[in-house]
Amino acid sequence: MGQFCRRRPGDLVGRPLRGTALLLALSVLVFLSLLGASLLAYVQARQVRAQLEVDRLQALYLAEAGIAHALREIRRGADFDGNGIGNIALTAVGPGRCRATHDFQRSTITATGESNQVQRTVEIIYSAL
Repeated sequence: MGQFCRRRPGDLVGRPLRGTALLLALSVLVFLSLLGASLLAYVQARQVRAQLEVDRLQALYLAEAGIAHALREIRRGADFDGNGIGNIALTAVGPGRCRATHDFQRSTITATGESNQVQRTVEIIYSAL
C-alpha cells in the first residue's frame, strides 16, 4: 500500500497542480470586483450628470417664469410687488428661485433662474407690448 502513495520527484504528469483552482477563482473574483467597481463609478457619474441637466432645465424654466411675471406686470401696467413695473425681486418658485429686471431704456427684460446653485439667464428685447 505504501508504494501507491509514493511520488517520484519531477513526476507531475496526470496530476493537477495544487492551488491552480484557487488562483483561478481568486483571479476571476478580482476581475469581477474591478468590473463591478468601474460599473458603479460609471453609474454614479451618469447620475451626477443627469441631476445637473435637471437643474439646468429647472433654472431655465424658472428664468422663463421670471420673464412671464415681468411681462404680466408690464402689460397690466401694475407693480404687483413694489419693485417697479417689470422688476421681480428674488422669488421662490417651486424647486428654485427667479428674479427679473426691466430696463425701459433698452426695452429689455433680463431674468435669472436658480436651482440647486445652477443659474440660467434669459434676456428678451421687446418692441411693443
